[in-house]
Amino acid sequence: MIEIIVLAVAAFVATHIDEAFVLVAFFTDPRLKRADVFVGQFLGMSVIVAIALTLALLSLAIPYRYIGYLGLLPILIGVKSLWLARRPRRISGARPRRWTLGVPTAATTSPSMCRSSRGTRFRRSS
Repeated sequence: MIEIIVLAVAAFVATHIDEAFVLVAFFTDPRLKRADVFVGQFLGMSVIVAIALTLALLSLAIPYRYIGYLGLLPILIGVKSLWLARRPRRISGARPRRWTLGVPTAATTSPSMCRSSRGTRFRRSS
C-alpha cells in the first residue's frame, strides 16, 4: 500500500511541474491577492479530482473497447476553444475574480492527468 501511495505522489509531482510556473506567475502579479490564488488553486484541483473520480466510476459502466474513444474529448474541447477564440475580447485592467484563478489549474492539470493515467483502468473485484 505504501508503494502505491509513493508512486501516486511521484506521478503527481512529475506531471504537475508546469503548474508550479503558473503559480509563480500568479503570485508575482500585483493585481492578485495571495488568498485568491490559494482559493483558486484549491477550487481548480477540487474540480479536477471530482472529474477524475466521476470518470473513473463511469469507466466501470462503459465497455472497455469504447474507452479509447474518450481520447476524442480533448480534441473536441480544443476545437471549441479555437472557435471561441475567434470572438473579439474586451481587455480590462480589473482584478480577476477568485473563481477564474482555478481555470489555469484545470487547464494545466487535465493534460497531465491524461498522460499519467494512460492505460490504467479500474477493475471489478470478483
